[in-house]
Amino acid sequence: EMAVLQAYLDVHMGVAFSEEDNIGHWDEIKALWKLAFPDREIPGRKDEQWKLLGFQGQDPVSDLRGVGMLTVRMLSFYARNYPADFQLGRTRADMDLGPGTGTGGGYPFACAGVNVCFLLIDALQLRRSGEGNR
Repeated sequence: EMAVLQAYLDVHMGVAFSEEDNIGHWDEIKALWKLAFPDREIPGRKDEQWKLLGFQGQDPVSDLRGVGMLTVRMLSFYARNYPADFQLGRTRADMDLGPGTGTGGGYPFACAGVNVCFLLIDALQLRRSGEGNR
């Protein structure tokens, strides 16, 4: 039902990352890492390893502008509810992070999630209540 979707979007769409511990955004990003890499230690906030999940830089937060934490929540839902498909997509996206290369023919999985999230919102002409038509 559209009312349920609208209520969800009003709460989650465009929510910028917050450093405040009581909001738990960093915990959500770390949980996404554990869903993607259950046997790996969670990297620090700024670390090259975030590129393994498909973020463009060392800080995953820098890729979350626009749709914000909705992307993390969407990817986490995907990973929890469709783990085999999530892992298949993630591994197909793996990039070679060898010295000086940056990429190796894969695609940035997490950034693709940002784009899919944005495209769905745009295609369905969704927006937060009170934003009006585009």
